[in-house]
Amino acid sequence: MKKIFLLFALVIIALWWFGFANSNTPPVALSKRIFANSLGIRTLGKRFMLHRKGDRLLYATARKLIDHRLRAWKKNSLSSIPKTIHQIWPYDAPIPDHLALSTMMTKNNHTNFSYTLWTPQMYEEPLTCLLGEEWKTLPPQIIRDLAAATILWRYGGVVVDVETACVQTLSSVLSLGDCIIGFEPPLKNRSYQRRLVLSPSVIAAAPTHPLIQSWLTEMIGRIKGGTKQQKEKYPWICQDSLNFVATRPRQNLKNTLFVGPTYFCPVCPSHIHKFKQKLDGIRKFHHVRRILHALHIIDIPPFTQIARETLGVHMSGGRQARTSLLTLSEPKDGPSQEYGEANAQQKIALETGKERI
Repeated sequence: MKKIFLLFALVIIALWWFGFANSNTPPVALSKRIFANSLGIRTLGKRFMLHRKGDRLLYATARKLIDHRLRAWKKNSLSSIPKTIHQIWPYDAPIPDHLALSTMMTKNNHTNFSYTLWTPQMYEEPLTCLLGEEWKTLPPQIIRDLAAATILWRYGGVVVDVETACVQTLSSVLSLGDCIIGFEPPLKNRSYQRRLVLSPSVIAAAPTHPLIQSWLTEMIGRIKGGTKQQKEKYPWICQDSLNFVATRPRQNLKNTLFVGPTYFCPVCPSHIHKFKQKLDGIRKFHHVRRILHALHIIDIPPFTQIARETLGVHMSGGRQARTSLLTLSEPKDGPSQEYGEANAQQKIALETGKERI
């Protein structure tokens, strides 16, 4: 009887210790090792990925932010990001079915969040105050990010690109800081240049955050002072502006956290396909495999980067693929046409997404 009691007591102590140890384990987003792996730094080497001075500065800034947020997490400091999902549609036409299904998945995984779909009539007044009637002549992608920065600065919350489907709740990451931005992996033309780019597809921030204010100010300055050709370049105005203000020496990165591309911007099949075509050659095949491995490509084909930590999946590249982004294997009875019939594949994604997570 004593042995049984002693064994029972040991089991209780072991379970208590296991729960205590797990409760003090830092979140994966605060691991510098996983962050470096998701960018390909450790596998490909710093000389390969960080050959530009701006990339080295951005990487060093992101590492410091991880250390800062880890100390804040140990002190149980809370985030001030409101639980609100903002999605911006820069057209007067209705949302297509394949994008409507992506927004449906985002809403279904955030039932405890408020949700707002911003149409041009809703953000016309603030953008007109900032740029006059000039904002209406800009490309839709630039209008979307201008509206995103304005909405985030005024109200806070999470701006999710309409082409991005949230396959899990963002609550676990939002508690780690007052501004959360993810990196993009090397894609398309940037794959060979090996640039580090902050992605505006999913950005979470508290109201009046200084980084969002600087980003908005920088975009407005580039639009007012740029040439007609420059105004047509989305990366120059939006993504390069975000990188520029993030690495500015006196920029206030108050409680900001930059996370790896595994969270918000997984690689899409068509991106990797083009990536492989660009680097294909007699001596470049092993080079491509090293990069795929560094980017945590877990299924070849269809070249996805979806992992346990993935929160947002960018669906635009998947519309050109033959298989669903959210499935590990190619469907046996998929549509025969190239991804023009996006609805059938997106329904597969909706049905299988929750099972995989």
